[in-house]
Amino acid sequence: MIWDLDKEDFIALVMGKSPSYRLMDNPMVEDTGSWTGGFVEEWSWDKYKLETLTEGELLVLHQLLKDDN
Repeated sequence: MIWDLDKEDFIALVMGKSPSYRLMDNPMVEDTGSWTGGFVEEWSWDKYKLETLTEGELLVLHQLLKDDN
């Protein structure tokens, strides 16, 4: 199967997953999102920081998230 993905598609793929605790220390993950702890614990991606990444970097980030689970 061949897919023709653009940068927005890669961003959507990344934003659709949350990293595990051990992956949050990865510099690429840490630089493009943040963890909110306390009453509601959740990971939030910063779309504007993701937009600064190249398509190749977004693909690497997506692969990290995919292999994490």
